[in-house]
Amino acid sequence: MTLNLPETANTPQTDLINICDALVKLFDPFAEVVLHDLKTQTISHIAGQLSHRQIGDPSFIDGINPRNDHGPVFGPYRKTNPDGRQIKSISILFRNDAGDPASLLCINMDTSRFAAVHADLSRFISIPSDDHNNPLADDWLDTLNKFVADWRIEKGVSGTSLSVENRRRLLKILIERDVFDRSKAADAVARAIGVSRATVYNDLRALGTSAS
Repeated sequence: MTLNLPETANTPQTDLINICDALVKLFDPFAEVVLHDLKTQTISHIAGQLSHRQIGDPSFIDGINPRNDHGPVFGPYRKTNPDGRQIKSISILFRNDAGDPASLLCINMDTSRFAAVHADLSRFISIPSDDHNNPLADDWLDTLNKFVADWRIEKGVSGTSLSVENRRRLLKILIERDVFDRSKAADAVARAIGVSRATVYNDLRALGTSAS
């Protein structure tokens, strides 16, 4: 999202307030937008309710004194909400006609719900570290499928049908790796590369070999 806002404060206060309200409507219920008056060091407008602050509350940013070479955009950066939720924030500095810092517009996004979903998904897709002790974890068929998938990605043919040339090039590699010494190998290879077993047999004959 890009806000094409001027570095000098030619933007009226009403416009800044409208921007605050619009952003909260767009990102509800995850956003809070706070407009700070740097002269009075108070909140001049607030939209959304993450921190439950109010207009007129102290800004607590009196230690911030942006130099002329700072900004106008600060962040994104992390903050912690009063209730412990993690907040992702970004701030935009507006200056008055004299070029002095006048207002600071802070967009605060509640990322805690997304973090919880991320944690749940991570647990769901994770594999225990002792998986190598499982005799079924790395069986021959899985190794074959991984090899074919990686080969297709390396050759830039992932998700597409293999040409006869590419297919036979791949089969030649599998022959060299003794894949076809296994029983029913042609069936497994056919499924891995997405062709019929008859096609695999025809390709093998063309390459001067056979399969079990």
